[in-house]
Amino acid sequence: MKKYSLFIVSIILMYSDLAYSAEILHQTKIDMVYPFKDGKILVGIDTENNSCTNPNEFYRVEVGQAGVTEDAVDRIYAAILAAAAQQNQVEIIFEPSTDGQCYISRLKVFY
Repeated sequence: MKKYSLFIVSIILMYSDLAYSAEILHQTKIDMVYPFKDGKILVGIDTENNSCTNPNEFYRVEVGQAGVTEDAVDRIYAAILAAAAQQNQVEIIFEPSTDGQCYISRLKVFY
């Protein structure tokens, strides 16, 4: 019985995690990059996605949000700067949160 209960709980947790982590892909260009001293990064883009309800219209890169680590913040920041400097198209992969913020988890730069 205990194994059955553990199985049911793990299934519920798996599906509840999927419900809250719906990643969205969006192609755009970088308009603005604003790094904070604590490691957070705000990113402004030229075409908005309706899935992001943030009133400031900025996307965020933060440690601990959307599975992003400290190393990933540095790599995403470098990719954002390269794309912005060359005015290249990017595909951002982000997750909207319940507070209206949109957290970037990955970024693809088109050359």
